[in-house]
Amino acid sequence: MEDLYIGGVLPHRGRRVEFLYPASVRWSCARCGRCCRDAEGRERRVLLLDGDIRRIEATGAEGFHETTGEEPFTGVMLKRGGACVFLTPHGCSIYEDRALLCRTYPFWVERQDDAYVIHVDAGCPGVGEGPKLDEGFYGGLLGRALAEMDP
Repeated sequence: MEDLYIGGVLPHRGRRVEFLYPASVRWSCARCGRCCRDAEGRERRVLLLDGDIRRIEATGAEGFHETTGEEPFTGVMLKRGGACVFLTPHGCSIYEDRALLCRTYPFWVERQDDAYVIHVDAGCPGVGEGPKLDEGFYGGLLGRALAEMDP
């Protein structure tokens, strides 16, 4: 996959938010669950926002995270046997309430100076499949992330 990025602009809370997103990426979730567990050479680490923790606790879940001080995140998801504690043979047991990083994977947002860069994990089996993603897709992803990171 090429490391080319395209610039986009997202109106957010009365200002223009500039962002870069990967060009020519196709993606469709394969629902394989590989993103929910460690893989050879890659330890899966899901950081949690306060909102993630509150939403997951509202499902009745307890003891699923440890505290971290990696702003804006306040927790890190626990694993059992290298897999997320919520991963079952049938998928995610809290799918509708899962963490922001789980909802945006294989994409993640990084702040660089005055812009945001959206990255993609090329190791995801769904990358290269499905429709070609456009600025609207990435703008929507960034908008949801910003709303949750800065409520």
